[in-house]
Amino acid sequence: MLWLLLTALVVGGGRAITDASLSVGQIVSHLLRPHYYSELNTKLAGLPASDHARSDVTTQARAAREAIGEHVIHQSDAAINSLKALLAMGLLFASLWTLNPWTAVCVVLAILPTLVAFSLVSRMEANVWPRLAEEKKHAEYLQDQLVYQRTATELGTFGTAGRVAKMAGGRLHRHAHLFRSMMTRSTALICTAGLAASAFLAAALFAVTMSGSAQQGAAAAGVVGVISGMAATADAGFTIGMLMAAAPAVNSYRGFVDRARARWGDQTITRDVYEISVRGLTVSYPGTQAPVMREASLDARRGEVIALVGANGAGKTTLVNAILGLLEPDDGVVRIDGHLASEMNLPARLGHFGLLTQEFGRYELTVRESLLLGTPVLGHSDQELWAALRAARADGFVGDIGGLDAQLGQQFDGVGVSGGQWQRLALARIHLRGAGIWLLDEPTSAIDAEAEAQIFTELEGSRADRITILVSHRAWTLRGVDRIYVLDEGHIVQQGTFDELVTEEGRFAELFASQTG
Repeated sequence: MLWLLLTALVVGGGRAITDASLSVGQIVSHLLRPHYYSELNTKLAGLPASDHARSDVTTQARAAREAIGEHVIHQSDAAINSLKALLAMGLLFASLWTLNPWTAVCVVLAILPTLVAFSLVSRMEANVWPRLAEEKKHAEYLQDQLVYQRTATELGTFGTAGRVAKMAGGRLHRHAHLFRSMMTRSTALICTAGLAASAFLAAALFAVTMSGSAQQGAAAAGVVGVISGMAATADAGFTIGMLMAAAPAVNSYRGFVDRARARWGDQTITRDVYEISVRGLTVSYPGTQAPVMREASLDARRGEVIALVGANGAGKTTLVNAILGLLEPDDGVVRIDGHLASEMNLPARLGHFGLLTQEFGRYELTVRESLLLGTPVLGHSDQELWAALRAARADGFVGDIGGLDAQLGQQFDGVGVSGGQWQRLALARIHLRGAGIWLLDEPTSAIDAEAEAQIFTELEGSRADRITILVSHRAWTLRGVDRIYVLDEGHIVQQGTFDELVTEEGRFAELFASQTG
């Protein structure tokens, strides 16, 4: 009688229990969402900059982020529903056992085909999931180009926006085809499992109705119990199966988080640097047969400006990344004030540098927030921020748009910012950072000639406080540097002052013939 009462309570109150479990699952999911995203963001923030430069790491990070929204946070719902279904199935099993043990066993065994089917589905999705993530990543990137102002305007001007839309559509269709194919096979497996479970249902009904000891009322109750038990079994099998099917996506998230390196500590800015020395630096990329940088050597002291020049692909960026520590050299050393840079942890090493590349960040935040992203140091005063803006010749336009708390970028209803203005803000971040070595890769490429001249005048006037390493393709910016290193096919083939190099035969004269003739 006790089992019958409990069974009636669970089955009869099934709707209320289902609604309650759904509500609890949603509450838990919303509580877990910030936890998982915060965990992933913290891991990403703690990755060395060298890992962020690897495409395979960024692909894994995207897959992990997508797994959170699509699967990880929904695991709590599935787990709660599984517990509810298992409770109902257990109570019905106990009730049916009192009527006919074979009936109870058949009801429980009916869960096995579903679990086997979802196990196969899980293995199949483990193979398809990475391909789905890759197609989605490409599709989202292409769609972003049609949304962001700078790229959308350029594509519209070129008349090629339609081509990008077709490329995005192709990726989306491939994603849909993969998903449809996977779900078709999954559905076939689950339907087959349903047919197999029906056989157990038939056996359970046969056992309870054909039992010679069962009274008519008990047999009728048994039939109802079997049907209710099969429903509970199906619910348990489906919810547990969903947990199993989501395992590949969950594993991609958990695997990335677990593999992410531990944080190496906060970065500290080193302002006073007196010498950097590079000796015999040789660098190879994975999959390349020969080094892309061979035995590069250079020196720079505080107050000096040195320049790296060369055609595209000559090795300038490789050399810069190796100096920073973003690439592991095959051979050679970098010394900063006599200390081996390789013996420093990466945050400490990077704390010696201020870096401005051609791919600088366009952070659509407030001016203040954008500037402060250049340094881990907190507590900069408004006066320091304005001083950095003045040094980068960005104070004028920042004043015009409303000051330090003006929102940048039209994505968030802020102020439209030109390419040159973005570049000045990036240069202001380097000024505010105040590290002892500046690495500037075409720092004024998007700025008009007048502002460029003003900025280089400022750089020349403040050079005594730092070491400056400049990458440039403009001859006039090289006239005042102390030493020029000319790269060609991964080698430093010449070095000297502008006047020395422009008058001798060699790669430098070839590169700048049109600008110095």
